[in-house]
Amino acid sequence: MTAAWADPARAQGAMRGSIVGGTPLIAAKFPTQQSHFLAASRHGSDERNPAVGSGHQVKEADMAAVSILLSRQSQRLLQIGVALLLLLSLEGFAIPHLAAPHLGVSAHKLAALQSVLLLALGLVWPKLNLSAAISRIAFWLFIYAAFAILAAFVIGAIWGAGNETMPLAAGTAHGTAFQETVIRVVAYSSAPTGLISFAFILWGLRNPRPT
Repeated sequence: MTAAWADPARAQGAMRGSIVGGTPLIAAKFPTQQSHFLAASRHGSDERNPAVGSGHQVKEADMAAVSILLSRQSQRLLQIGVALLLLLSLEGFAIPHLAAPHLGVSAHKLAALQSVLLLALGLVWPKLNLSAAISRIAFWLFIYAAFAILAAFVIGAIWGAGNETMPLAAGTAHGTAFQETVIRVVAYSSAPTGLISFAFILWGLRNPRPT
């Protein structure tokens, strides 16, 4: 060994022989020890920086809470959709006895459309990529918009009014100034709330929800 290192040429040859493809043979012989060392280094860095681990835990907890909220809202939409189907089935018996039967028929058709829409959105809702606050806003604005326009038709059918706001559906049914104002305010209030809700829903469908 001493003779080998005493000769510079032999020493250089030994050094070149100890390297294969730019990788020391010592490192090649001990890959398991290297991987264990790197894993221990990462573990030690996580222990020295607990904020990283706690940040991931907080993010996962927030995502789990939002998923639970979306699932609960989805269930409510499905329940409301089925309840509306039951309600419109019973409402059909009352149509001939309303002050404006043609408005009652319009309310009946609108309720059928909204019940299907509620059921469809109930199935889509868990897929929305929205925060908890935005999902609550979209949910309640949609519920208000759906029932506000339906309430306007039902009120018009009961009062025999509404041709100032819904001339095609109400026909000649015209009420007092107060009745027409109430129907107009209730019906028109469903437009902006519904548009905002649908905009949030469309935004929530932009990307798949992370799991």
